[in-house]
Amino acid sequence: MIFDEFVSKVDAGFLHLKRFLPCRIQFLPFALCPLLLACGGVPQTFYYTLAKAPITPVETTGNNHGTLAAVLGVEKFKTETIYEDDRLIYRESPVEVKYDHYRRWAARPAQLVTDEIIRQIDGKRLFKNVISVPSAAHVDYILRGKILAFEEWDRGEQWFGKVAFKVELYEASSRRLVWRGDFDCETPAEKRLPVSVVQAISQSLHECVEELMLKLAEELKS
Repeated sequence: MIFDEFVSKVDAGFLHLKRFLPCRIQFLPFALCPLLLACGGVPQTFYYTLAKAPITPVETTGNNHGTLAAVLGVEKFKTETIYEDDRLIYRESPVEVKYDHYRRWAARPAQLVTDEIIRQIDGKRLFKNVISVPSAAHVDYILRGKILAFEEWDRGEQWFGKVAFKVELYEASSRRLVWRGDFDCETPAEKRLPVSVVQAISQSLHECVEELMLKLAEELKS
């Protein structure tokens, strides 16, 4: 049992090192891995959160009527099963999912995405108020969503941050479906580094939410 646990740590440590070491170092004999880990110990775990992009409130000019006289409630987003984990996900293929055991989100993706959507929509002043639901407070509309992608994509020498989700907007009083939409964005990382990928994922989410707000405005102001 102790030996199996040791081998498991060696395997995890080797995969972690392999991802970020130059190619010529990746091919060191496996027998050297215990020595490498013994010298450095188990790799440090890093935690990440989303980068907060600045928000410019809507202006009441021309045909733009500014803030809607309605309160929006946002439910915590659901996720595909693979995104329920706090480990960062990276892919090289649509059918293979890889987890980075030593790089994790500070909160689960569902919470990070929901909080950021509330922050952006509220900061935009598109609605009179934006709150998290369920809540005892009155709301006019309810926004529900599901995360379809929240990950790093590696294509050759270029890494990307990808975000995709779908949403549904309901009228709170009648529970009538008002509108639904799908959003997908992929941003190239500036460098092949985890922190650059997190920034790319943050930018992808920001652009998806910007598009979401445009669609909401079109639907509710028409």
